[in-house]
Amino acid sequence: MKKRIIIKSTLVLALMICTSQVFALGKPFRLGVKVGVPNVVSINAEVVTPLFGNRMGLMADFSDFSLTIDDVKTDFSYFEIAGNVYFFSKGRGPYVSFSYLNMKTDLTYDDIASDIDPNVSGGTATTQVKLDSFTLKVGAKLGGLFYFRPEIGYLFTTLPDNVEITVDFPNFPSETQTEEIPSALTGSFIFNLGFGFAF
Repeated sequence: MKKRIIIKSTLVLALMICTSQVFALGKPFRLGVKVGVPNVVSINAEVVTPLFGNRMGLMADFSDFSLTIDDVKTDFSYFEIAGNVYFFSKGRGPYVSFSYLNMKTDLTYDDIASDIDPNVSGGTATTQVKLDSFTLKVGAKLGGLFYFRPEIGYLFTTLPDNVEITVDFPNFPSETQTEEIPSALTGSFIFNLGFGFAF
């Protein structure tokens, strides 16, 4: 019992010290929006920590939405967690970022013809495209209360050139087809722009 009290007290004390140091930085919290590739559009949050002389930020991006464009329904989810090391103190200016991201897209679209029988059409195609990757980026947090954040970088794992889709037909057996992924989505290039507020 005494050991638990000592451990809990130590954890609370450590949390209080870290919290006081974070708030001493001045506007250590950032909340905003990012648009770009591969995240499309995401909510972005960052907290600058006292590590490395107030130059280490922990950042996360999150996105989860559905949309339909030209009869193609897309369910998209994106999560990224990153460590930003700023070149200057207090989390401002240029930085280098190391991150892990997870992206998943479920696609559904109609009026697909059969590859087996040219007389069969009206199929519904479904597929899922997934990406797990580590990234290396460089960026800059520019501004004060309102900031602007450009980033460019590199994906260590990329999407395949092709994906298998399952096509269901009303009066014909299901079949598997291969669909080419646009080359603009399969590269290693990362680019995004962020906007937000610091507090």
